[in-house]
Amino acid sequence: MNARRREWVILLAGGEGSRLLGRTVCGTRLDRPKQFCRIGDDQTLLRLALERAARLAEPECIVPVVCARHRLWWGPELMDLPQDNVLVQPENRGNAIAILHALIHILQRDPDPLVVVMPSDHAVEDEPLFAAALRSAVHFASARGGRVMMLGITPDAPDAEYGWIVPGREARALKSVRAFIEKPSRPTASALMRHGALWNSFIFASTGAGLLELFRRTQPELLEDYLENLLEQGWGEGALSRLYEDLEPLDFSRDLLEHAPEQLDVLPVQACGWTDLGTPLRVAEWLEHRASRVTGHVRQELVLTNAW
Repeated sequence: MNARRREWVILLAGGEGSRLLGRTVCGTRLDRPKQFCRIGDDQTLLRLALERAARLAEPECIVPVVCARHRLWWGPELMDLPQDNVLVQPENRGNAIAILHALIHILQRDPDPLVVVMPSDHAVEDEPLFAAALRSAVHFASARGGRVMMLGITPDAPDAEYGWIVPGREARALKSVRAFIEKPSRPTASALMRHGALWNSFIFASTGAGLLELFRRTQPELLEDYLENLLEQGWGEGALSRLYEDLEPLDFSRDLLEHAPEQLDVLPVQACGWTDLGTPLRVAEWLEHRASRVTGHVRQELVLTNAW
């Protein structure tokens, strides 16, 4: 790996979680965006994501992007990070805007970074396996500068609520991206699963220059407006508020990735208990699976203890 490059993590934490907000799932009332909830754990999903990020990058290279009105919830969780790294958006304008905001911030401090982007509202059971996959994605991003390395999760069910990635047929670990299929019908999801398609985790790695080029190719007007505003007005709260008033929400997958498949690769990841906890059913199933796994571990320990 290029010794000049440092690993940075953009942690997306500004979403509203509207599909789960206000629901009660397995006795837990979700009264705030899910990244700030403790779902089946003593820690919030945001805290778990911070720990995931810390396996890749130093604290000074972890950049959470949050929303101003969620300060009550993210404030205590992010106290251990340099406060200049916590990027507060006046409003949520979609994950593409959040990623661009963080990317420009990073490039001002490091002209040649390696950047990993990850949401803060996911859950993973096999963290060591997932961490190894992330490190592989970073390695490939460094070796194949300018390309975007996506993590595709090997599915264990034909979930019709996920986005799917159709990989190329290359006989190697890293594959090209042939197509994206967003929330297919269940029969289509079953067919995708049979033919080797992967769940889109929306976790990816690239060089800073590669991500900037992706914005330049797919959203040139947005990039120009953003940079002009930064040069003329700076990062002040008032300047950002005025800029965000005029920004249309943008989705990184739909508005950027799907328009540049030739710049993308996907790294298949073994089934590792990954989920985005996006629906009440998915949360309930994940909690049930965790409970059965814990019970299994306890039984195994009892057997080993009795064997002695």
